[in-house]
Amino acid sequence: MDRRGVVYAGDRRSTDHGATWQKIATPPDSSMRYLAGDGALWAGTDLSGVFRSGDGGVTWQPASNGLHATPVTSVAINPEQPGVLYAAMPGLGINKTVNAGLNWQPANAGLPAEYFRDPLLALDPRQPETVYLAWSSDTSGFAHSDDGGEHWTLLPGALSGPTGLVVDPTAPGTIYLTGYRVGADNAPCELARSDDHGLTRRCLLPAAGRLVLDPATPGTLWLLGGDGLRKSTDHGESWTQIQPQGLDHAGVPRSLLIDPVHPGVLYLGTERNGDSSQHIRIWRSDDGGLHWRAWGSGMPEDSGVTDLLIDPQQPSILYAAVEHHFYGTFDRTPDRSGVYWSRDGGRTFTPLRDGLPGVVQRLILDPTNPRLLYAATPNDGIYTFTRAGR
Repeated sequence: MDRRGVVYAGDRRSTDHGATWQKIATPPDSSMRYLAGDGALWAGTDLSGVFRSGDGGVTWQPASNGLHATPVTSVAINPEQPGVLYAAMPGLGINKTVNAGLNWQPANAGLPAEYFRDPLLALDPRQPETVYLAWSSDTSGFAHSDDGGEHWTLLPGALSGPTGLVVDPTAPGTIYLTGYRVGADNAPCELARSDDHGLTRRCLLPAAGRLVLDPATPGTLWLLGGDGLRKSTDHGESWTQIQPQGLDHAGVPRSLLIDPVHPGVLYLGTERNGDSSQHIRIWRSDDGGLHWRAWGSGMPEDSGVTDLLIDPQQPSILYAAVEHHFYGTFDRTPDRSGVYWSRDGGRTFTPLRDGLPGVVQRLILDPTNPRLLYAATPNDGIYTFTRAGR
């Protein structure tokens, strides 16, 4: 309540000390707390930071600049200039840093002034100034920038519920999208490909899942879903359901790492579900995914591995983003979510949780200095870790 007797609650406002109420606009996320003062209304939201209204809740603008408690759903790094990174934030759009995270600036010119839900970023490794963005909102969208995020151009054709955005480093102009309706003009398909830098999109057959490209084998793609693993060797035109040995009751595939040094070596991160009786969360294959064996120990049994990285200069060093689930025991069980690492080729993992707030969604390595690791969190921004030694 402000000093004039105006009261705010949820999506309602009263100007007579609560006797009557009128509906107002709300910030683009669930409001946790309102604060009124000096003619302005402030709202702290669940996931999207602070918003300000100068017109009594009719319109809202982001007011979180400088705050670190910000959700980051996607990150990208320039392979030629590793100090240049992009962060996608629900409700706040795109921020960019040119000094490895010391300072961040908004990079939203040309993007619609609407709430971005679960925005996704992808950078073209052949042309690092070209960045792609997909997002969900009341009018989901797709855009690209050819000048490092200084200006954005909306790409034609609506889409709904994008969950994955991948640029093919071996095929110029080729982009893959996964989600709910990601075909041309919101066509009802869950996997689509563009061969013209996003101007047009064509539906591909398999259901949605996490898409992983093999960096050493052009045209080879993996799709991780609730029904297991699928593989394509022709840029997604046809798919083979993999019937691997050794993954019985291993859990749902969540992440896949293809060893860039040792051909045929793959690491699979899984999430425990109701059908999983195995305690191991990371598995290894030495024959391109046909046979698997339990490999990575040291993680919580009730967890999921959301991302995997390998040091290309020292492939015995692996990193894993782990989300710990509690299944009703959270009142007594400490949260063991965070980043885990291995120095013995993934056989054993130990936590790197000091300073991290908990769950990590995505990991990226500095391409010129693999000792520098970035971790994007769903609620608390981006963290860095520098490994000592070589």
